[in-house]
Amino acid sequence: MKKSGKKTRMTRQKKVIMEEIKKACDHPDADTLHSRVKKKLPRISLATVYRNLEDMAAQGAIIKLSGTTQRTRYDGNSHPHYHFHCLECREIEDIPVEPLEKLDQHVGHSVNHDILWHRVDFFGICSRCGDRTDRNA
Repeated sequence: MKKSGKKTRMTRQKKVIMEEIKKACDHPDADTLHSRVKKKLPRISLATVYRNLEDMAAQGAIIKLSGTTQRTRYDGNSHPHYHFHCLECREIEDIPVEPLEKLDQHVGHSVNHDILWHRVDFFGICSRCGDRTDRNA
């Protein structure tokens, strides 16, 4: 992932935000993270959470996800991996498939560019929403 050269200090607030995003499996948005962090740091503002999330994403420590909702969601797993976005319930799931390293080489060769990394997101209807639709039909 892309990392900026800017180093920032690890404040207590940033540490708690990072702990919460790293243990989250639901790819939360800033409001959700703010609610979770507030349990440990009652006086933390939503603006502080937003600012720290943006900073961590710019450093490559977390991933910013967008695409199926108006709210940006965050992933504490910064290692290369793919995501599935459900167009019904708006959930985002990690896909347990190794990223295709040769894809970078293939695309780079095709367009004559040096590809450093790629991101692939899949969009569709999750099995839970599909089951609900089948039951309602």
